[in-house]
Amino acid sequence: LVHLFFFEYRLYRSEKGEQALISINYRDSRPIYEQIKDGLKHLMLAGAIKCDEKLPSVREMASRMSINPNTIQRS
Repeated sequence: LVHLFFFEYRLYRSEKGEQALISINYRDSRPIYEQIKDGLKHLMLAGAIKCDEKLPSVREMASRMSINPNTIQRS
């Protein structure tokens, strides 16, 4: 039996075709919403998300990541 505790989610594909990834580690002591928030900050600082780009909606992100929309909203 294999337990998966670490997932990477493709957040979206930018206009240039680049993919932005957010990693979630279910064994991490930090809550999932903080991991998502930190992942978004990292992508912004790294330039993967430009200042004029729109993020996916809360519902779309929740669906792609299989996470409750309230958790996405909180991040």
